[in-house]
Amino acid sequence: MALIAQDAVDLLLSAEIRRVRVCGADRCALRFLDRSPARNRRWCAMSRCVNRTKVRLHQARVRQSGPTTDN
Repeated sequence: MALIAQDAVDLLLSAEIRRVRVCGADRCALRFLDRSPARNRRWCAMSRCVNRTKVRLHQARVRQSGPTTDN
């Protein structure tokens, strides 16, 4: 626990504090440090939130377009 507290203090006192983001997924509020070169990362983790968000968006598109028939 002391290591986590020390890391938090180090982050708060550093210039990287401006790179802390909140995950953009609907059901996630995790904070993460955006170390991407473009500084435009939106989600905390690919396997966690990005894939779930992609599945939800795909399912919404399928529901919107209605059933398709192959003739």
